[in-house]
Amino acid sequence: MTEDNKGEGGVTKIKVLATVEESKLENDLRGIRVILDAKGNPRTMLMLVETIDGDPSPFISDKIEKFFVDKTFPLIDKSQLEVIKSRDAQDIESDPAKAKALGNRFGAELILTGTAQTRMASQREAYVVPVYNYTGSLSLKAINADTGEILAILNENASAFGGTQKEASIKALSQVWEKGQEGFFATLMEKWRSSVLNSTEMTLIVSRCSPDLRAGIIEKLK
Repeated sequence: MTEDNKGEGGVTKIKVLATVEESKLENDLRGIRVILDAKGNPRTMLMLVETIDGDPSPFISDKIEKFFVDKTFPLIDKSQLEVIKSRDAQDIESDPAKAKALGNRFGAELILTGTAQTRMASQREAYVVPVYNYTGSLSLKAINADTGEILAILNENASAFGGTQKEASIKALSQVWEKGQEGFFATLMEKWRSSVLNSTEMTLIVSRCSPDLRAGIIEKLK
């Protein structure tokens, strides 16, 4: 209870901070928009170090960006982020100060950062046609740019076959992201939902409220 007028003038006015019953987030755009609006429509930046056999080869970041754009997240144009070095992208998950500095620099409130890599596991021939087997791994974190708090974590692995090294790599990383994307997103949104929607300030006004009725109301609100 944050405010009580003690029944002055025959009217009881009580203000309380109420906890709203928790419920699972419905993964639809309306529910997502409610949460994003409550969080101030946070701008999001994606910084992912992507390699195939140790060589830079961006691919999965495009899929991740599309996923969040489809969820109505405002994303910072990745062309603005090209000046960021790979080491910086890897360091921010363990350095809240760096996360905040990068967030302020690019106007981001949410940072998605991590590594995506694939390596050849085997190579063979099937009817004189080369077949490559690649393993892919994705490590992704959602970080509050203001505080450095880690909001969600994804760590997944998968393997896939392809007629070329790149084809097998793309398949492996695609499977990894498809396996983990919904759980990662649900964790992030539930964290935000609980922070902005689970409690709210409410004012209860009752006119012609007798002392006994007033006492009963206060008792139930405790």
